[in-house]
Amino acid sequence: MPVFKHRMSALQAIILAIVEGITEFLPISSTGHLIVATDLLNLNAENVFLDDAGEPLWLRKPTPEKPGELLTVNLATEAYIVVIQLGAIAAITPICWSQLLSMCLGLLGRDRAGLRLFVNVLIAFLPAAALGFLLHDWINQNLFSVGAVIFGLVSGSLLMFFADLWPAWLHQRNAFRSELDGRESALHHARAVARREQHH
Repeated sequence: MPVFKHRMSALQAIILAIVEGITEFLPISSTGHLIVATDLLNLNAENVFLDDAGEPLWLRKPTPEKPGELLTVNLATEAYIVVIQLGAIAAITPICWSQLLSMCLGLLGRDRAGLRLFVNVLIAFLPAAALGFLLHDWINQNLFSVGAVIFGLVSGSLLMFFADLWPAWLHQRNAFRSELDGRESALHHARAVARREQHH
């Protein structure tokens, strides 16, 4: 297995942090963009880290019961991404403080709306959590590749683009139909008037 003597550079860490900071507050996938950025920075390699003495660093040292797991560039990068994403989540806390407080009061029986919000969040969270737990290995193998992520980002962007245009298109279509109906009604009225004049 290849070895890697150097840590993640400060520039690489800053680039990943900037990608996280920008994408976390936009309606796009921060995790997806971090996966692509990690690939572009060559931080998804399975190279093993070495300490200053040239010995491999262990994430989990081997025991008589279990084989150990060496610390690779990919594992270290994933840990760093988790840390910076926790920072982004913590930054959202002041923004959503009123909702969080309402949910806490709801759990204590003091805020019915807060309890309803908590139940709704739980309903939205549990199916995803259950699927993630049951399909963890399959998801890691099939949905976290750079190709799958890019496909998801592009298709998701197209869906949001068309969803944004959909109301305007419906309004334009309804206006066009109303105009056609109005013209058809006027034409029928004109024909009716013309027939009456002919009879007179």
